[in-house]
Amino acid sequence: MLPINYESWHQMPDSNKNQALDNIKGRFALEVSDDYIKKALGKKWREHKSTMKKTIF
Repeated sequence: MLPINYESWHQMPDSNKNQALDNIKGRFALEVSDDYIKKALGKKWREHKSTMKKTIF
């Protein structure tokens, strides 16, 4: 869903971010703004990317 081949969250295309946002909104009934969800997604994406790099390298 969110590829890890981008250097930063800002380089990720908005289409990928919006697809992930739609997926989350479809699964959960959240009462927060889209910007907050995208910010949280960016943080989790960076953490996952870091974990993957530590595991592989």
